Amino acid sequence: MTTLISWITYDQNKQSSLYIASDSRLSWSSQVTWDSGRKVYCSSKYPDILGYCGDVTFCSQITSQVMTYIDSCEVFEVEPSPHQRFQLIYNLIKRSFGAYPTKCALDEFSIIYATRIKKYSFAAFEIKWSKAKGWESNELKIPNQTGIITASGSGGGIYKNRYRNNFERSDISGYSRSYYSCLYHHVISGDDPLTGGPIQLAGIFNTKAAIHHGVLMGGARYIYGMEVDETQNMNCVRWINENFENCDGQALVRHANAQRQPLPKNIGKPLGKDSRRKPLPR
Repeated sequence: MTTLISWITYDQNKQSSLYIASDSRLSWSSQVTWDSGRKVYCSSKYPDILGYCGDVTFCSQITSQVMTYIDSCEVFEVEPSPHQRFQLIYNLIKRSFGAYPTKCALDEFSIIYATRIKKYSFAAFEIKWSKAKGWESNELKIPNQTGIITASGSGGGIYKNRYRNNFERSDISGYSRSYYSCLYHHVISGDDPLTGGPIQLAGIFNTKAAIHHGVLMGGARYIYGMEVDETQNMNCVRWINENFENCDGQALVRHANAQRQPLPKNIGKPLGKDSRRKPLPR
């Protein structure tokens, strides 16, 4: 499956941003994997993000199709409420799945939808399907301070344990960068064999559309799981490193004027004796 997380940030007691992040591993078994699969999709016109875990074939297709439809047809131009937006997306997904050969589907999948209600206010929803229970949907609880909204997928529980054991007791606990850095160390640890590859990240802020992020890992640049080469306009995208520092995507270093975000010592210690650290794809 995967590790899919979302967290909210506050600035002076007001909600300021919401992120969705995941790994990039697609798995046919614990031994057969590919570390460049896209799992996060964000609108180029609206403050909306979709992320998934579970059945890759269906989820990757439907999340891409839904987001393209929303942008191309300017579906949210009339500014419906977040619940109306969610219901539209939910209906599209359910309708498309009606013709899907469920005998070929995995046992379950989950799709997270995040949006902005208004300035200083965000919402997140979850759509779940399983062979055992069928369809379920719910609005996710937004913490009243910077914190995790959800951590799901095969590595969700391991991620939460890592945060609890390593980050919750540190001096960066409760800061936005702690949730991202925890995901980074979770991914490279190998504690969940179905989680791996570069991190994917998208964010919603208090104005404008959702924002794509570039990720620096292992001396390489990645956007939504795909390694990319240096280009002249590389820094049109916000680039971040494992410490969640703002970086120069061309030079692969922290911006000179960017705030340093050092991690406490031993923060990335593997949870178990059998933790396997795997190199990132090159």
